[in-house]
Amino acid sequence: MRIPFDISKKPQIESGEYKVETKDHHFVRIICWNKNTGGLDRIVALVAGDSGQEKTLHYTEEGRCIATGSNRDKDLFIVTPESDMSEMEISLLSWLSDDTSGEIPMERMKQVVKARAAELLATAKQQLLQSGELMTQEHHEKLMETLREECKKDLPRWKKCEKPFDSTDNCGYNGKNLIHHGYALSIDNAYTKLPKDE
Repeated sequence: MRIPFDISKKPQIESGEYKVETKDHHFVRIICWNKNTGGLDRIVALVAGDSGQEKTLHYTEEGRCIATGSNRDKDLFIVTPESDMSEMEISLLSWLSDDTSGEIPMERMKQVVKARAAELLATAKQQLLQSGELMTQEHHEKLMETLREECKKDLPRWKKCEKPFDSTDNCGYNGKNLIHHGYALSIDNAYTKLPKDE
């Protein structure tokens, strides 16, 4: 899961349990947590570019990049292995995190997202059902059953032979049908009904 940077997660980051990346998904290695400058830029990090080469950027303890001004693409985020949230909840949390720039505590944001995501999903499903763009499980099963029956209708079928085929293994071809252990499959029927690969 991707969450806004939180310096209290330093032990998990240093242990490798959590990874750090920029808002625009570039890999980050923090090389200093407490730079002594007298300013806000206490964290020093190496940020990988598109080519893989790293550049040094300076950050506040909240993970805001000092060098980029109003461009927040290089702000820090933490990537955790947690998967206790649905894809929708993770997306909502990421949007909310971006919009609030870390002003709301992460645990509170998670609570809000979990509560509201279910409501949004129910509303979206209802809207899609009403518009005909989504079907219920029951409708889906009925459609699949109809399609299966429709497909089976045109398939050639083995039919019981009226006379046994004169062969020791009871299998072969008699000019019109494939014969297999007392059953016949019409080749003409198969030829006309089965689709051809164009």
